[in-house]
Amino acid sequence: MSNPSNTPAPFSPCNRWTYPSRLPSPRWSKAVKRTGDLASLAAAVRFYKAKHKAITPKSVAEVVAELLALKKSRGASERYLEELKFRLDKFPAAFQCSIGSVTTAAVQAWLDGQKLSTQSYNNNRRVVHLLCAFAASRCYAHDNPVAEVDKVKISNGDCEVFTPDEAAKLLASTPEDFLPCLALGLFAGIRSAELERLKWQDIDLKQRHIVVGKSAAKTASRRIVPVRDNLALWLAPYAGRQGSVCPSTRSRHSSTSALADGRSGTPPSSARASWRRRSRRGRRSSSWRCKLCGGSRHTRRAAR
Repeated sequence: MSNPSNTPAPFSPCNRWTYPSRLPSPRWSKAVKRTGDLASLAAAVRFYKAKHKAITPKSVAEVVAELLALKKSRGASERYLEELKFRLDKFPAAFQCSIGSVTTAAVQAWLDGQKLSTQSYNNNRRVVHLLCAFAASRCYAHDNPVAEVDKVKISNGDCEVFTPDEAAKLLASTPEDFLPCLALGLFAGIRSAELERLKWQDIDLKQRHIVVGKSAAKTASRRIVPVRDNLALWLAPYAGRQGSVCPSTRSRHSSTSALADGRSGTPPSSARASWRRRSRRGRRSSSWRCKLCGGSRHTRRAAR
């Protein structure tokens, strides 16, 4: 339809590209290609700054050492530092280059190539993500390549409950340094995460009790766990020891991998489940058992 007055027609989807004023500028098209589908100008500015900031080249091994030194200087626990060292031990060997040249595809291939369980995959991804985020914040890399690495869904099945015969065989084949952890799970129902924080000073074999402090308990509430006769016999050879009850991270991972042998759940978690199952046979109430094993107040209320 002609427009004799030469006045611009009202804007509509049909004529949006009719006039030169409606055409997208070449600069805008180029910016869209560079930034992809960024939703706002602020995001585009952040993208540009990240890609054009000055980078200080540093190898992956140097950044790992710097991160560990920083965490130690800021008072990180020994258990957390051991976990970082264990998870980051293989990463510098696989990436002998500047951390700024590490790509998402390379990290994804490295994680997939290790054939890890879903939980170990996510744990390793989390620690490598921390490392690369630290490198980006210190201008050793443009961005964090691990942010786009796949996460996997963890399906937590029911923990297997040991029979008395299975528990006896497991105790007989357990390494000496890991034996107290398994005994504490089987005969006191202490969580595996709490075992990692428990000290030998918290176990009083004379008074026959274990103090799970606020810093060690999952619910951040202190509780007293009694030491029964069978647990006292298993812990007697370790009386007088100092330091952590649970062995180092590397030894703990090797022990649990050797003992699991295809079972659903690691031996410490299955040991706690076994203790809860056996404790139901007593005369105590459900709320008492829940309080003894460190359940939250909501769980104890539901058990009444």
